[in-house]
Amino acid sequence: MIKRYWWSLLVGALVIVSIGLYYILAAPEPLPQLVLKHQSGEEHAADNLLLYGYYSRGGIMNPLTVTSEGTSYSYRQSLLKEAFNYRGDVFWKDLIDRYPRFMRSKDAAEGFYEDDSKLVYAGTKQRSDWNLFEIAILDKKTGKTFSYTAEVPDNDKYETIEVFDVQVVNGLVKIMTRNYNAPANTSTIHLYTCATEEKSVVSDRLLFSEPAGKEKEIRTSFRLYLVSGKNPNRYTGFQVEQRKETRDARGAYSNERISVELFLYDLQADQEVQLNSGEVESFMQADNITIELSGEYMTMMSRVKNEGSVKLLRYSIADGATTAQTLSFADKNISNLLLKNNRLYVMAPYTEGDLAPASVLVYDTATGSPVYGGTVMPKDSPIPEELLARFDLSYLGEK
Repeated sequence: MIKRYWWSLLVGALVIVSIGLYYILAAPEPLPQLVLKHQSGEEHAADNLLLYGYYSRGGIMNPLTVTSEGTSYSYRQSLLKEAFNYRGDVFWKDLIDRYPRFMRSKDAAEGFYEDDSKLVYAGTKQRSDWNLFEIAILDKKTGKTFSYTAEVPDNDKYETIEVFDVQVVNGLVKIMTRNYNAPANTSTIHLYTCATEEKSVVSDRLLFSEPAGKEKEIRTSFRLYLVSGKNPNRYTGFQVEQRKETRDARGAYSNERISVELFLYDLQADQEVQLNSGEVESFMQADNITIELSGEYMTMMSRVKNEGSVKLLRYSIADGATTAQTLSFADKNISNLLLKNNRLYVMAPYTEGDLAPASVLVYDTATGSPVYGGTVMPKDSPIPEELLARFDLSYLGEK
């Protein structure tokens, strides 16, 4: 009897050990850790950078983010982050981390404003056939939220209202929107002013209107330019581009640009900024331009195809002065560029034979001079060259 019990215990122990060994041997090796290390120039100039990409292992693409502190893989995100559906917007992620309760049911990524004392959200919702602004203001000191809805003026004209930007000027909430009129197939850009005490829209300024009766083949696109994040901005702006679509005898479609306009608006003065610059007008004719508003300056960037260079034009909103720069890179096909806060961030990805998955350069857009050089390297232990080729860092972002 005793021998039988001992035999049962021995078999049970062997089963437990076997299961443990199976999971230990079957567990995947730890994913390699990378870090962006400073090599030259200002030590902390790239601390705000996020390098997005993938690491391939066993046929699985593991999404990752590399910073100056290390590497994080998406599967290690908390359940809270996954539940809120991050959508890749860094500002959105940060707000969810800091204010999870306030962020519940907020679904307009562009509809936020933040300063030292408050966080403001402005979105739209429909009640029956009425379009309403939904506004929420979080007092950071007390933690209390004040919310209200305000009817959009002439809202029966618009099928959809899309929020582009939210600012607070002298205690008033400014909301820039694109409104779409379905029967006329036209869009308008509006700047609404909401007064919290009155809980209503006190001003509706029309900034741009598509002409009625336009040809069906004409397509209009809008692009908004803002300072990084949703921080206080004095200026806002948008580009309006119209293209005409044609179809040849073989049935192939093509389109050509027929007009492009740039609008700047001074939110403090509540008036449009007149752009009396031939350099700006000429630069606007380039394809695939990027524009950033930062402080009192507007910086425009255009990539020169197949030459590994970019052209920069810096425009002073205060006095209209311009400064032009051309930056050239060794990689003629470089495409990982980020224009933020009067600086240009450039990432050169890994190519066969490189000793690092990527390198980063930062330029001052005012002078065109490099201010930082960095390399993505193994954080703690060396990584074999064959494993470096598994990394694909292909997108730049900012914290």
